[in-house]
Amino acid sequence: MYFQQKWETEYGASSNQWFISFIKKYQNGENHNIYERILTRTAEYGNTYMKNYPILSIILQLLFEFIDDKYLKETNIFDDLWFTITIDGLKSITKYSDYIIEDVMNEQLNKSQSTLFQALREYYRQAVFLKLQQSYILDEQNLYDLVLDNVTEHEESEHRIVPLDVYDNITVRFRKTNTLYRVRIYQDMTVKDLIADVCRQANTNICNNCYLWFDSRELNINDTIFEADLYRSWNSTKDLPEIRLKYIQILQSAIHIGKQIFLASPEHISYNELFDISLPSTKNSITPSVVKKIAEQIIQRESSVSQSLHNNGAVFIPLPNCSRQLIDSLPTIILTAPLSPNQFDWNVFLECLADDLEINRTDLIIVNVEQGSTKFKIKLRPQLPQALETVNKIAKKLLVMVLPKCEKFVAKHTISMKTEIQVELENFAEKKIIEDKSCLSLEEIDLALRLCERPAIIENNSWKFLINKNRHISTCLMQSIQSCSDEYVIDHVSIVYNEQIYDKYQNLTTTDKNERILFHGTSTININGIFEQNFQYNSRVKRTDRAFSYLICSLVRLGKTLTVTDMRYKGKPMHPDYDSHYIPVRIDGDPISKGETLTFEEFVVKKSEQIMPLYITGLLKVSCFVIWRDAKITNEANSSIFEDMKQRYAFNIYGTQTSIEAINILNIKLINNDCMKCVVVSNGSDDGEDFVKRCRSIRSSLPIIIFCQNKSYHKKWAATLPNPKINVTSSPE
Repeated sequence: MYFQQKWETEYGASSNQWFISFIKKYQNGENHNIYERILTRTAEYGNTYMKNYPILSIILQLLFEFIDDKYLKETNIFDDLWFTITIDGLKSITKYSDYIIEDVMNEQLNKSQSTLFQALREYYRQAVFLKLQQSYILDEQNLYDLVLDNVTEHEESEHRIVPLDVYDNITVRFRKTNTLYRVRIYQDMTVKDLIADVCRQANTNICNNCYLWFDSRELNINDTIFEADLYRSWNSTKDLPEIRLKYIQILQSAIHIGKQIFLASPEHISYNELFDISLPSTKNSITPSVVKKIAEQIIQRESSVSQSLHNNGAVFIPLPNCSRQLIDSLPTIILTAPLSPNQFDWNVFLECLADDLEINRTDLIIVNVEQGSTKFKIKLRPQLPQALETVNKIAKKLLVMVLPKCEKFVAKHTISMKTEIQVELENFAEKKIIEDKSCLSLEEIDLALRLCERPAIIENNSWKFLINKNRHISTCLMQSIQSCSDEYVIDHVSIVYNEQIYDKYQNLTTTDKNERILFHGTSTININGIFEQNFQYNSRVKRTDRAFSYLICSLVRLGKTLTVTDMRYKGKPMHPDYDSHYIPVRIDGDPISKGETLTFEEFVVKKSEQIMPLYITGLLKVSCFVIWRDAKITNEANSSIFEDMKQRYAFNIYGTQTSIEAINILNIKLINNDCMKCVVVSNGSDDGEDFVKRCRSIRSSLPIIIFCQNKSYHKKWAATLPNPKINVTSSPE
């Protein structure tokens, strides 16, 4: 009763009778339960949610009834609502349409009958009138009230006036909790100082794991807020500076990022930090024990056809891929032998299987093994599916279990009564084989398959390591692909393990180690030469859209480096006094002269021993992608949808937290590329209508899906836009 009396006496002064009338409607009407809930909340939490103007807070809590106690405790949505409406005015409530009944929202948007409009007028009144008086503007012809109405109602106003305490502050969004903080600024304040201030207010000590994003870029932490142009953001509500977790921190907390969806980010990622490789490098950071253990298994059990890739001691450890791969369409045998993995020689058993199937042992490639009874996942090499008669013969033998040599082998190696071999077949249907013929050559597909050979039992901890390594490598590459006008999918990734090359690399003597992680692009035809001679090969690159492109990530010891800014060394040996050349280049490949803007970096090294290959990635050029714009994309609410999409389709899903990031990708990928296809998905909030219009301004036929809860509200504005029709749905189908 105390707070009820306080609402009616202290807040309901003679000038605020409209407020008393409003709460009486809730108290005595059909929404009595909402009134009681807010009253109980106030009794329990006191002024926690009252802000600096309790009347406005009470009205917002009553109107936005879907912001319940759970939302208040576990999210910052009410804080965000408060800040938005007190800065942007009445019309900004549409940004929070998911939390208010549509009819109630429409009623409040009509200022002639809006209690919320009246509350906002009172909230602004003192600041508006004082500012006009300080500007020596007279209150003629009711000017003050006209300005007050304008400020209260409109998001963008030439008379934009905010409460006085804003002027010495910058508002910053903390992306991790989606909370807005006010930071008091001073002359020499740096970006680093600002990040530390917000983290202090947020009661977290992760400031070293954060960066500041503003104006579509990552800011230098050592710049002052004036050098970074942050001071001009004080009166902005659309393009707020944002403190974001570094990508590597997001990967640790959001397991679907880098696995099912790639988070678009302006952050400059440190490769060695992402790959967990200390510089200067150590053997354990390059080849940790978990990698060595898997490599030893592969060396022991790999097929002879894959050994041809390892003439110089290199072993390829394929990483788990969460998306659809090219080799997924190859005929597959899933065979379970009732033997413990350490109980028999796998290669001898596969020799028996090949004999039973009347094919060569080299036609069978193990891509996965599970223990218990030993369960092999075996792919047929791509040359076989071209001989349809042979494939059909193999399928018939396996279906009726005509495997005498395999059965004899099992019986010889077990004392158990259980000797039955179990077989499942995938992609053996005649129609399936014909449909899955690829535009890639058999040699391309065959190399991809051999790079995916993994004849090893992977323990749980080792499997987690491989999954995370794949996420880190994919994240690194996608940061570049998102900024490229062409579109590529990562088909397969392997760790390169090579003790011989490591020893040469480690024993190399240079006066300056100067290590960098760098990338080298090549095609299928050069792979064998690169790994046989460690980059001492004759390049025979032929650009084509119908082939794999390979990126080899290496640790490079640059040593003493010469910067080259002209063509003087073209076709000539390197400078004898330097270990490497550094060439900043333009997009056309020519060196950049002094004063020009840097586009790309190239390095030339003198000796192959300076290069330690780490990872190899197979990329396929595609002509489609998806952009999913949602401020809460790092939450796992939609992870099952992302996973299903990645399993069914071979395209990238770019997750963006802001409209700016999404629009940047669309501009890069779609402008001057009519063949590129894209679908945009948005939750509809955060200026969803404006975002859709900006997308359609880039390509008017762009398919757009609004995936939301409040379908009726979003359907209304979507219906007013030109065709093609925007699909508004709450169903993941």
